[in-house]
Amino acid sequence: MSHEPLIEAVANTAHHMVGREHYASHDIQTKLDSLQSQLQELKDLASARRLKLLDAVESQQVTVQCFVLVFEVGKKRGAETQKRRNVTEMLSYNQLSNCVVIDSFRLGCLVTI
Repeated sequence: MSHEPLIEAVANTAHHMVGREHYASHDIQTKLDSLQSQLQELKDLASARRLKLLDAVESQQVTVQCFVLVFEVGKKRGAETQKRRNVTEMLSYNQLSNCVVIDSFRLGCLVTI
């Protein structure tokens, strides 16, 4: 995070003030605890968002791999250009959800169910 060094500096100053028994030590400690709690919550939310974004990227990659597979299978079967175009156009996103990636250690084997 870009603000983390600033937050750490504020936290260090707060610890220093509490350690020197500042007259508002109790309030400072309360605000410091709140700041650290909110920072951890923000980090957790950022981590969850990152995982969701990675999942979305992987989903898009699977979709592309399915389109490529359909095209290659049609080409290998000797289908003429118009039939390949029709098969690809007829596939909807819902039909592509039946594509499964077997990705053990990124081997990238693609199969359809």
